[in-house]
Amino acid sequence: MVLFGLFLFFFSIFLPGYFLSSILMGAEKPFLWKLALSYTLGCFFISLQIFIGLFIFRLKFSLFLFYLILLFENIFLFWYACKNNLLSKIKFSFPAYKTREWVIYFLILILFCFSLFSVVSRPTAAFDATGWWSYRAKVLYYNKAIDFNPESILYLGGTSHKNYPWLVSIIQFWLDSSLGEFSDLLNNVIFFSFFAFSIIFVYYFLIKYLEKWQSLIFSFFLASSPLFFYHSYNGYADLVLSAYALICFIFLFLFFENNDIKYLYLSGIFGGISMWVKNEAIIFIIAALIVSSFYFFFKKINKKILFIFFILLIAVVFPWIIFMIYNGLSLNNVTPGFGFHPEIIKGAANSLFASNSWNIWWFIFILSFILNCKKILKCNALRFGWLFVFLVFGGFFLLYLFTNEYQFIVIDTAFSRNMLTLFPISAVLSGASFKNK
Repeated sequence: MVLFGLFLFFFSIFLPGYFLSSILMGAEKPFLWKLALSYTLGCFFISLQIFIGLFIFRLKFSLFLFYLILLFENIFLFWYACKNNLLSKIKFSFPAYKTREWVIYFLILILFCFSLFSVVSRPTAAFDATGWWSYRAKVLYYNKAIDFNPESILYLGGTSHKNYPWLVSIIQFWLDSSLGEFSDLLNNVIFFSFFAFSIIFVYYFLIKYLEKWQSLIFSFFLASSPLFFYHSYNGYADLVLSAYALICFIFLFLFFENNDIKYLYLSGIFGGISMWVKNEAIIFIIAALIVSSFYFFFKKINKKILFIFFILLIAVVFPWIIFMIYNGLSLNNVTPGFGFHPEIIKGAANSLFASNSWNIWWFIFILSFILNCKKILKCNALRFGWLFVFLVFGGFFLLYLFTNEYQFIVIDTAFSRNMLTLFPISAVLSGASFKNK
């Protein structure tokens, strides 16, 4: 029964996700890339509809009715994709690796196995997971509805952070609904999936610029980073945000490289989706808007395209914005206020370079910029890509330096997780900076 429930969950995610990815991108990209994109799109597709039904229209959830709606939607998406000849034949060929490539591939596979072992042996226990993300999913699972009574202990999910977006909690709720029971153990499958697909995104992006073994090395750095690996089974939302931010960045980078407007619009869509995961996504969105504006200014491209990019981004997150405004929610997690807190500099440096969270990654990241500085300055995509990363890092740093959020860097909690959301982007950008193709 458990295996059947897992099958239902993944099938319900991948099927509409595959149709949507085909409609958005056409019949292109390798099978594993398409699979990863289908998962991320499918998660948003499911969570958005549940959110609108339960939060906007305030309905009680019916599993049978929702499956019926999904059936008709998939039929329509299939018909539309076939009519426009957008579906590609699924072709999966096992790649030919040399010995050194096999070694790295095997090491990544070992990491996957260890992560899966943790998934099936360690139930949700981390504080934020049990206190917010998983807790809200549990409340939703047993009540089948959202409590809108401000006097209730279960008001808007029953947690202290009622302004947290809902994608992660809703996907856990959907998995448990498919299983027919709430499972603190199997909910970890969701985070492992985002972990695995993030590595696939990194590999297939870098394979365009590097040799296979080089792409695998950067993928291995990502997979073996202690903090990133830990988040593959601990139930926090940061790894999920890192996946959506990564896709947003990849499409933005491809736009800078190819001037293909389709990639800019796709970047806007995934930038909007990232706001459904964590409020910190606003920093990535602001960075994307600033970098895109600079690009349009220097390239003298029609500004209407940039406006459409912004509209797409807002349209995707619009239901959540309306819900926040209507219920008086804000983006802040602490008391608003400004000050100057230079003590966070030591904490930030310790988090990046001295603790055991990253191995030697941030040293490599800085070195990749120094070694490829001339190449970066000559290449539009690399130049604007690095500007994006610096803006995101600067946004997080200034947030802690001048607001009451500084307390979370002093106790070494939030800043490391902020850097985790930037980590996959730093991996693809560092790798692309060494491009030799």
